[in-house]
Amino acid sequence: MPSHSVKIGQTVQLRIYAYHIEVYDLMTNQCLCQHKLFPSGIIGRYDTYKEHMPASPSGEWSKDRFLTWAQKTGTNTFELVQKVFDQGRPEQVYYAKIHAILKMAGIYGADKLDHACRRCIDLGVNPTTKNIKALIETDVQSNNTRTDISSPETAYLRGDDYYDSQK
Repeated sequence: MPSHSVKIGQTVQLRIYAYHIEVYDLMTNQCLCQHKLFPSGIIGRYDTYKEHMPASPSGEWSKDRFLTWAQKTGTNTFELVQKVFDQGRPEQVYYAKIHAILKMAGIYGADKLDHACRRCIDLGVNPTTKNIKALIETDVQSNNTRTDISSPETAYLRGDDYYDSQK
């Protein structure tokens, strides 16, 4: 295939055949790429060709990069990210989801995120940012309502004498 790029917003022509699809540049009528089609009945499946992906200025997103980042955040976060990748779809499908989860460490802190990831795994909760945020907030609320067992309880008890003297 020719190495010809198309700019965002540029109109292309699709030629769809029984077993493949071709993408053409309308200006030059040059074939930009071809992709095979999956048999009918297979919904949501796709192939990603690395050479068709735009260059990333911040570096290549990859499973290894996300797992390294997750490991630095915590062992539970690493385990959760690994479980997401192990769901069987192409790894690129999970990049945005995992990126959003890992960025939560910057908002809530690595320890809170790691603890929420452990709870997410233990409870079998779908690891979305919304669910992880709810787990973090639940932990914060439960920590605020707990009393510290190590501190003695202070009570102000007044006996009968006190109330008799008030009359």
